Amino acid sequence: MKVYLFFILTILLLGLKTQSSCQSFEFPDQHLNGKELNELAWKYYFHNIDTMKTVLDKALLLNKYDPKQLAETYNYYGVYYELKAKTDVSLEFYNKAIHIQKTHNDSSGLAFTYSNIGLLYYTLHEYEKAKINQLKSQELNLLLKDSLSLANNYLNLGIIYSYLKKGEYTTSIEHYNKAIDIYKKNNENYLLSSAYFNLAKLYIEKKEYQKALALYQKVMTLSPDNEEFYQATNFGIANIYYEQQNYTKALTHLNKATSSLEKRGIIEKLKYNYELYYNIYLKLQNSDSALYYFKKETTIRDSIFNKKIKEKLIEIELKYKIEQKDKRALELQLEKERAEINNVLAKNKIKKLYFLIIFGVIISSFIVFQLIQKTKINKTLKQKNEIISNNLKEKEILLKEIHHRVKNNLQLVSTLLALQENEIKSDELKKIIDESRQRIKTIGLIHQAIYQNDNLGNLDIKEYIEALIAMINKMGNITPIKSNIKIENIKLSIDTAIPLALIINELYTNSIKHAFNSSHKNPEITICLEEKKKILFLSYADNGKGFDIANTNKNFGSKLIKSLSRQLKAKVEEFSSDKGTTIIMNIHRYETNNK
Repeated sequence: MKVYLFFILTILLLGLKTQSSCQSFEFPDQHLNGKELNELAWKYYFHNIDTMKTVLDKALLLNKYDPKQLAETYNYYGVYYELKAKTDVSLEFYNKAIHIQKTHNDSSGLAFTYSNIGLLYYTLHEYEKAKINQLKSQELNLLLKDSLSLANNYLNLGIIYSYLKKGEYTTSIEHYNKAIDIYKKNNENYLLSSAYFNLAKLYIEKKEYQKALALYQKVMTLSPDNEEFYQATNFGIANIYYEQQNYTKALTHLNKATSSLEKRGIIEKLKYNYELYYNIYLKLQNSDSALYYFKKETTIRDSIFNKKIKEKLIEIELKYKIEQKDKRALELQLEKERAEINNVLAKNKIKKLYFLIIFGVIISSFIVFQLIQKTKINKTLKQKNEIISNNLKEKEILLKEIHHRVKNNLQLVSTLLALQENEIKSDELKKIIDESRQRIKTIGLIHQAIYQNDNLGNLDIKEYIEALIAMINKMGNITPIKSNIKIENIKLSIDTAIPLALIINELYTNSIKHAFNSSHKNPEITICLEEKKKILFLSYADNGKGFDIANTNKNFGSKLIKSLSRQLKAKVEEFSSDKGTTIIMNIHRYETNNK
């Protein structure tokens, strides 16, 4: 449901300006004052944000002596830079607006600014800060008795609470219904449609699909001519029918949503539509269409990624040029100051009578100069440290994207194998391909866990193994098996995690396939992993029917386990009887960071 995020933010940022902003307009020829330029800039938010910036620059010059309008100009600058993903600059302008609004007791403007700051924190996934600022805005709107602005607060809080209290939707629904009641009383069909739309999204999260479908129908009835609602609503309905396995209806609504995006040239959103096409055709076993849409989705995603990389490189290069320019200017200033000091010293040699006085002045000036220089140097070092820190963050983002792309490429390989498997008649070959797909998914799950983790260098092996076992059970387990996972909070490097995960995958899938049959009572598998005295101990046990160790060592799975064990410098002990099988490994080569 990622596609909803952009649409939700568009609705949220409308604030108090919704009605006037949605009307068509032309750029007026006559001279405009500061207030009129602010209104024009806000209208350009919906049409051309670069022109919005040009209009704001003009408004800034005219509003210097009008505090209320100046604060509103700062507010719109904040919205502009938020859209440009420069959140630090955006927050700086919002704070300027708040300072003016507090000084001049502008409660209405202050409520609008707090609401925008709340939305900014929402986009940064800082939901607690988003809630605090929305509540500040709500408190002011209650005092002002501004019902429409209050309804907007309720709508925003409804969305924020759905993320802040994941899985607990009562508070969100209460806020949505408060907003809906106010919009109905004021005949605000556009805002009422946005409330119904977001409430439908919440019911989808709860898997109450009929309620969501009913709300989508209300949106279509209230706003039949709104292209954005038309596209997003049809996409939402397509997702519902996909979850209900009604793929024909899903394709009908997905075609409508895709046609709307293609007609308006909105390329970035199309990747979500193509991804849903791929999933639908995969379920329908239409391999040609599935592969076609997978390639289209990958092309758009790579295009967006390359665009972001190019923008980052330009930004880094620009920062470097500015830094070099400032450094040269500082050197020229220092040279000029040194020349002036030398000139003073030369003149003082002639004036011996004033030597002591001038000497004292020079010493004092030199000390002050050194203090100033030290302050400048410290400031310069601080700025450089901030640049280095920002560059590191950017590299972490790029590294996460690389792990993401590796995971997606592994998914592509797995998909190609699945499509190939559909064409193979041999059960033995299908079994081999299926086992290979499982091993690929095991590795892909590691890359997924890494790019979702804040620490790229290490993986929480406990969380990963739990996710791996859940995935295996979901894919192929017929007999219910009790899984006991007793793993310490150990963080392992990817070089250790991959072979260890493949070993556990082989042992677990072997137990599922061979250790238990349908008549086996209380099948159980126990996995333990702990670190003692710089040795990693892995213990795996099932209560199945056991196996012949000598014969089993000849198959591919056992050879793979032995090869991976040598990679980890692990000593392996195997015990098997009719009461079960136990595998113990003492791993000597591994990398961990449990600080």
